[in-house]
Amino acid sequence: MALFSFRVSITCITISGVPIRVPAPSAFGHQHPTHHILLGERVGIGQVRGIRSNSYAAAVWGWHWGWKIANTGLPIQLTSLRNIRSAWSFNLSHTILGGTNVTYDIWLSENPHLDEENPTGEVMVWLYNTGDISPIGSKQTYVTIEGVEWSLWEGPHPVSGWPVYSFIRTVNTKIETLDLTNFFQYLISFGLNYSAYLLSVEAGAEIFTGEGRLDTTHYSMDVKYR
Repeated sequence: MALFSFRVSITCITISGVPIRVPAPSAFGHQHPTHHILLGERVGIGQVRGIRSNSYAAAVWGWHWGWKIANTGLPIQLTSLRNIRSAWSFNLSHTILGGTNVTYDIWLSENPHLDEENPTGEVMVWLYNTGDISPIGSKQTYVTIEGVEWSLWEGPHPVSGWPVYSFIRTVNTKIETLDLTNFFQYLISFGLNYSAYLLSVEAGAEIFTGEGRLDTTHYSMDVKYR
């Protein structure tokens, strides 16, 4: 089992211009992650020499495996979205270098009333990664979105089988502003069902190995509908 210890803090978050209160920074490790904003746990699965991701501490907007927060505006059909502008600034430092990524994790479903059932799609947008880790599936192509080059990986979730699309920034960044709908639109050519519903957007760090600290100094999303 890979041992890890990370400290996560988030200092400024807004959704559609409304500030959201953030709990005090807290440490997590040894398979007990803390999720900021909405609290919960999950074990994510990626690939790092056969090791499962041990933790995904994240800010969660919307659905999260059976629980939902009211008044988020979600779920919403992708066809009803004009854009989702998100800005994220963070600092990632390691005391022991390991396998880590800082990523958006976006959940889709053809069922807008999903409870604890599996979603029907997952889109990840990796902004930063370290160590010998790779996304689920295999590399399909390179694509430029908003002037940035990404490698696109695609493959079925190894346990439950839903399609996972991962955009990996070819050059790491700690400051990014994106319209997330651009990634959905690109995936239409890869079979993404654009009549599906956006269930949630999560933003956090997948921890495989190592020790360190992730500090988010700003995170915001501005959602506009058609």
